[in-house]
Amino acid sequence: MIIGLSTLIGIVGVVLTQVIDLGQPGSDPESTQPSPTSPPSLTSDAVEVVFDPDHTSNGLYLGSGGDVDTEIVIVGEPEEQAWRTGNGRILPSPDGNSVEDSYMEFQIDDDYFYRVSSDSQARIEIEYLDEGTDEFNVQYDAESGGPYGNGILKDTDFIAKTDSGDFKTAVLTLDDAYFANRNNGADFRINDNSDGAETIRSVTVTLLTSTSDIYASPQTGMSGEEYYEQANSLLSQGKSAEAIEYFDRALDAGFENADLHHLKAVANHLILGNFDAAIEGWTAAIDLDGSIQEYWRERGILKSQTGDPNGALDDLNRALEFNPNDPIAYRGRSIAYSELGEVEAAIDDAIKAARIEPHILDNYLTLTAVYRINESPPRQAEVAMELLEKAIEFDPTNPDFRFLRGEIYFFEWGDELNAQKEFDFAIQYASPGDVSPYNNRALFYVWTGQCALAVEDYTRSIEMVQDNPWVYQERGDCYAELGEDDLARYDYETFLIMTEGNQEFDDLRQIVQSWIDTH
Repeated sequence: MIIGLSTLIGIVGVVLTQVIDLGQPGSDPESTQPSPTSPPSLTSDAVEVVFDPDHTSNGLYLGSGGDVDTEIVIVGEPEEQAWRTGNGRILPSPDGNSVEDSYMEFQIDDDYFYRVSSDSQARIEIEYLDEGTDEFNVQYDAESGGPYGNGILKDTDFIAKTDSGDFKTAVLTLDDAYFANRNNGADFRINDNSDGAETIRSVTVTLLTSTSDIYASPQTGMSGEEYYEQANSLLSQGKSAEAIEYFDRALDAGFENADLHHLKAVANHLILGNFDAAIEGWTAAIDLDGSIQEYWRERGILKSQTGDPNGALDDLNRALEFNPNDPIAYRGRSIAYSELGEVEAAIDDAIKAARIEPHILDNYLTLTAVYRINESPPRQAEVAMELLEKAIEFDPTNPDFRFLRGEIYFFEWGDELNAQKEFDFAIQYASPGDVSPYNNRALFYVWTGQCALAVEDYTRSIEMVQDNPWVYQERGDCYAELGEDDLARYDYETFLIMTEGNQEFDDLRQIVQSWIDTH
């Protein structure tokens, strides 16, 4: 049995299909719905609420308004509907608000469970698209703790994405869930952490009202194969730590195959974040059966993520020998090449991934990350621009796509007008507090002899971030070019103070000090 990162957990899948307005965030957390007059009597059986096209009123509702608006996206092959968070962007909302969105908020019908008792556990299963390497977590209504000490908006640990391009299921078991509608009128929300949007295809919440629903300890007297089958069952329920224990018991009982080590590696990597153990697991799987492409690919991607790009290249080359049309392997190898400074090869692989899988946005993000226009021939620039056109169809407000288009227009084709339009778009679509689009456009203004406009962008950058010495030095250069010697001297002196003792700036400090001495 081969289970990849995309099919690790086979749990009830639910697809979000509608928005129920839960009100604006910031409302009184205690102004909640009343307790149900006739709540269901809970037994030792698990109680589950889901949200999908067939169960739009089956106990779990998606919120909107304030910072929790989401957008519908079409993903996958075959195509299907999912929902995506805002990652700090302002998304269209039923109430027309202009608040930046970073959350996906849910309310559980009080008739299913409300004010969960302390002897119960709640399990939240989130099926998400594993694009990018950002993180997300859940903030929930707990019995106590959290930023206010009363349980409201308590954080779970973060779930790290691994950029596999597949759908995965994260499983969170909460020992202290309260779910009394105190999170701005809701019970929990997915937080995209403003480091990358989250695409969610399914959410399920299960109330576990006895320890038998949670985990049964390993039984003595079981055979190795029985331990192995039980481990698979636990893994399919998202109980990775317990599954690993059973896998180890199977090994102790003398049962071993490549798939066991593979599945144990998946559990260590995906859920527990134990990368060393995951690499050991895939190595053991390869030693037993080196003919499985997925083993090489997953170990290679993980090596790239853990600072071993050469090892990653070896594994991903082998994976592509088995399957030369695997976009995930090309994407992983592109990143490894980039880490080694082999920009041409990195761009080639990113382009191959986008050609094979043109409907996956992350292929274009990879291309943008590894592309270096000043080191690439015009042929690459033309191909990059063609793919960026496709990328913008998927995500027209991505500032990185716009910035790269601006570089291509300016450096390769000398088109200042279109370059500036793209740099303007990059600023328009940038996340709050992101100074890089301002610094980039300021450089463009310097290159085109527009120092007065460059000063405006550098000033905006400094207003947001005050500790970047490069920006002070560059704005000082602009003031000097404009004949504003007093302002230039202030920026240069600030630069010297900020870089004192930093050998990285020694040469530039000498140039700056020479200007001060002669003016």
